[in-house]
Amino acid sequence: SFSRAAANAATAARRAAKRDKRREKKRRAGPAAPQVKATPTPVAIVETDGVQTPAIEREHVWRVYEAVAPQWHGTRYKAWPRVAAFCQEHCLGGAVVADVGCGNGKMAPAATARGARVLACDVSARLVVRRPS
Repeated sequence: SFSRAAANAATAARRAAKRDKRREKKRRAGPAAPQVKATPTPVAIVETDGVQTPAIEREHVWRVYEAVAPQWHGTRYKAWPRVAAFCQEHCLGGAVVADVGCGNGKMAPAATARGARVLACDVSARLVVRRPS
């Protein structure tokens, strides 16, 4: 009946409004910042022994990560559950963890939680250096 359809539409509209409100609140709050003290140090990428990065990688990997970096921080802000579990078990005080291709460093808090130190690097300077929103 018409009234039933109207009630269903009203319920769907209320749910959508609540969902949009939650998303907006989350967006305004931003991602949880990693609780890791780090000093990003930009370094030049040096090609040695005549070895060069293939053009296809520069075009379709490096440039893509540089382009998506501003949005990356809002969608990639915590360690993957399996990585976090591994770090909890194995990254103990005195350990040094190398996170090569670290992106924005989302794995570092899990690795440092029990006292390990993290050395992280990424080819994308825009991912490593978080800019204020």
